[in-house]
Amino acid sequence: MQALLSIVTKENSIEQVIDSILHYQTLGISIFLLSGDIGIGKTFLVSHYAKKIHAKGVSSPSFSFIQEYSIPNQTIHINYDKHIDNIPSIYHYDLYLKDYSLVKYELFESISKQGVHFIEWGNKEIATQIDKLGFSNILIEIKVNNNERIYEFYSFAK
Repeated sequence: MQALLSIVTKENSIEQVIDSILHYQTLGISIFLLSGDIGIGKTFLVSHYAKKIHAKGVSSPSFSFIQEYSIPNQTIHINYDKHIDNIPSIYHYDLYLKDYSLVKYELFESISKQGVHFIEWGNKEIATQIDKLGFSNILIEIKVNNNERIYEFYSFAK
């Protein structure tokens, strides 16, 4: 496990985190595992990411395991020299209270679809398994300290 980045924000200020996710996408990473306590802001992060790239209808997939959000066909400009072309969909998974041994094969099959994948309740074990399947990913651990949120980005690539 390699620590990549740590971002400290005010409670609802998430723009720097979204920009960092977009940056990692320009490097070819499209799978982001989200870890943190209940109510920490995992779905909040996904909904603000979706808003930034003009996807609509984001909600927690708690009862369905996966939600797919379509994105208008467009180029997303990150900065003056980087952009992301045509992200077809956002795939939003929720592993909370799911029997991982039963859903992991569906998860592994789904992450091969083109798009951006956010996996709520991800962890180091799942990140390592996804990496062993040949899919680069980043685990984002979200923590709270007083009125601040701490977003720690980790890679499991060898």
